[in-house]
Amino acid sequence: TIAPMINQIEHTPLMHDEDLLSSCKENNIIIMAWGPLLRGNMENQKIKEIAQKYNKSPAQILLRWNIQQNIIPIPKSKNPARLEENFFVFDFALEDKDMQILNSMNENHRTSYNPLTFDF
Repeated sequence: TIAPMINQIEHTPLMHDEDLLSSCKENNIIIMAWGPLLRGNMENQKIKEIAQKYNKSPAQILLRWNIQQNIIPIPKSKNPARLEENFFVFDFALEDKDMQILNSMNENHRTSYNPLTFDF
């Protein structure tokens, strides 16, 4: 009788499930982005170009992309400088055209195991 309140899913420009996102929004389920920083593999040229445009790091662009979709990103880092950098994503906004570029990059590419098929 208690509906889910939050769904933690992998959500990056290279992996986002629009049907799942829509379903969660329709049912008032908050999305929490697992692995929003592509597990540290941020060599994608489009992401790097957008980062240069805003004078931000690729990680900051990925976090901001999630935030602008009302998705809670949960980045992981052991590096104190990167942890601090992650806080500076509220002093800018991505333009619509840059959001569209990031949204169009979906390849259904997971950075880890598929939770639907992995034997936990």
